Amino acid sequence: MPVLDENILEQTTLGWFHDLGYGIAFGPDISPDGSSCGCWVSEII
Repeated sequence: MPVLDENILEQTTLGWFHDLGYGIAFGPDISPDGSSCGCWVSEII
C-alpha cells in the first residue's frame, strides 16, 4: 500500500491548483518585506 506523506499531498494539491489556473509563489517572496510584496493578498490567493 502506498504511503501518503506530506510531499505527495503537497505536490498533488499544487497540481490541482495549477490546473485551475493558479500560480505558485515562494512564501518569503510574497511576505510584506519580500521581493514581490507590491500586490494584495487577494491577488496572490
